[in-house]
Amino acid sequence: MLFRSSADSHTNLAVSVEVQGRLDEAQDAAIRAIELNPAYVEACTNLGNILVRAGEPVTAVDAYRAAIKIDPETLMARANLAIALREARQLDLAEKECLQALDINPTHADGHNSLGNVLKEHEHSQVALESFDTAIGPREGYAAAMPNLVGTHGITRPIP
Repeated sequence: MLFRSSADSHTNLAVSVEVQGRLDEAQDAAIRAIELNPAYVEACTNLGNILVRAGEPVTAVDAYRAAIKIDPETLMARANLAIALREARQLDLAEKECLQALDINPTHADGHNSLGNVLKEHEHSQVALESFDTAIGPREGYAAAMPNLVGTHGITRPIP
């Protein structure tokens, strides 16, 4: 039973239907969660994730920025904001966001992975490789960074 007044319930519903590919329903549920609790960082971040998946990275930026305004140290929203900015072709802003996340936590694997992707698109392959290596380092075999490492132009050494 869905408790209509629960932001948590709507956030959980948003995630559940997003996984099923029902993005309009997921977006509606995430928005309802935010209406019920405007200070809910996870709901704002989830809305951004849904919008990126729906092919709306520019709109997603606002959702991630709302999460960061609530909690400036939320690393997940910052890493996801960088992804949305990269997809919106705002590479300089994406790089800045990655660096801000890494200022908060220098070992944040998602931050290093996102930075590597931005640097790769800036055609800085060697520096991108270093970011992917850093992402993989603290989490041996970090799944998200491995294909990025392999797909980076200019790899001149064996992959671990």
